[in-house]
Amino acid sequence: MQFTREQNWQNTELQAIRLCAEIFATQQLDLESLCESMDLDAPDLHELVDRICDKWEKFSSPARD
Repeated sequence: MQFTREQNWQNTELQAIRLCAEIFATQQLDLESLCESMDLDAPDLHELVDRICDKWEKFSSPARD
């Protein structure tokens, strides 16, 4: 099912995933502080980042249905 650009923009979950993926791709993060703030260890944070980026890549790839 295809959604319009406006529908995608209004999809808060999708935009949160997009925002996180872009932050991870473009910013230098203090991962130690982020882990502490989120009460996560480094492997869990990396897993979360990977899941977010994978979800964004699946959505934004041209081959999606």
